[in-house]
Amino acid sequence: MACTGCIAEKKVLPKRSYTVGVVLKSMDSEHWLAVRSGLQAAAQQYNVDLVVLSAERETAAEEQRKIIFDLLNSHIDALVVSPCDVYQSADYAAIAKRKGIPFFTMDEMIESVSYIGSDNFQIGVTAAGQLQQILPDTVCETAIIMGNQQQNAHLKRAAGFREGISERVGWKVVAEEIADSDFAAAYGKTKQIIKEHPQVHGLFVTSAVMGLGAIEALEEMGLEHTVHLIGVDKQDDLILAVQQRKADVIISQDGYAEGILAIQTVVKALNGEPYDNPAYIENHLITRENAADYLQQ
Repeated sequence: MACTGCIAEKKVLPKRSYTVGVVLKSMDSEHWLAVRSGLQAAAQQYNVDLVVLSAERETAAEEQRKIIFDLLNSHIDALVVSPCDVYQSADYAAIAKRKGIPFFTMDEMIESVSYIGSDNFQIGVTAAGQLQQILPDTVCETAIIMGNQQQNAHLKRAAGFREGISERVGWKVVAEEIADSDFAAAYGKTKQIIKEHPQVHGLFVTSAVMGLGAIEALEEMGLEHTVHLIGVDKQDDLILAVQQRKADVIISQDGYAEGILAIQTVVKALNGEPYDNPAYIENHLITRENAADYLQQ
């Protein structure tokens, strides 16, 4: 029987669901766990089916490549990769292009590929500027401890730091050491730098894990208040080190925000909407004055 005066309900069609594959460098640090959390939160908001995989460690480039090839042979609408080795990316980038799968990188830039993450060169420039505010305007020797040279995030941070330091007369970078984003390696490289260059008073470390290794070495040598350390990332134990005056400044890299921005950018691309390329997250200064606020977050 007909229902006189009834109002027919409108059918609300669900938003189109996409499947997005994401391959991170690893899942062994607070940064990458935060990236995954951001990806998951945004995927739920935007009705995205999410597949997040990673290599065992940031230097496991071949393992990561196998994971990427497997994903490209599955049913995904888009691919996001944080490459362990940017120089071994051409083949899977070509496969994605051939299959018509939109391809993005996160944390690491690859030529002609849409990028999501930090402006890493500017991070280095900012680090140099912060160090120059901390130390007197005289001759100063500085050093860099950086991650894997197959990852241009670290290369660009180091390049930005060198450029920033070169703008001050009498300042120079006297040592650059590779620690592959490893705590123990950074610990050893810090001791090596100080032994070979005892006049170093400024140290730029391009990731949180390496920053913690450098801090432990400086503490053992009794130099935590003599050698001024600038770090990168937004990791609680490194923020605590700033609060405790074991490090001077951190330039934040918010993994959670990066994960959210990645999904937002990919969905725009899949919907045929304009999106920023590069899509940069904001990087903030974490100092003794605001470290407690970040720890409360």
